[in-house]
Amino acid sequence: MYYSKGNKVLYERRIIYKAPFMKISDDFCSEWKNEIKDDWSANHKLIAWAFLLSLNDKKVYDNYFSKYLDVFKLGGANAEYYMTLSTMYKEYSE
Repeated sequence: MYYSKGNKVLYERRIIYKAPFMKISDDFCSEWKNEIKDDWSANHKLIAWAFLLSLNDKKVYDNYFSKYLDVFKLGGANAEYYMTLSTMYKEYSE
């Protein structure tokens, strides 16, 4: 996480989200299985959900977020959104 302190920009790696909903759940798995695989316009929520879960659980990243493009078709704004989140995750996990 980047933040400013005085006139310096500092970086600190830490878990940002620590709410109960941040654990992988049956709801997430069900959404993943039931989401329309060829309608990229309907999957914006699922991209964000997989990303947020990945911040606290590397298994979610390995099994869901990183494989998103293999399972779902993405285009337009959702493709850009996914690429942005992917870059953010890589920077966060360094």
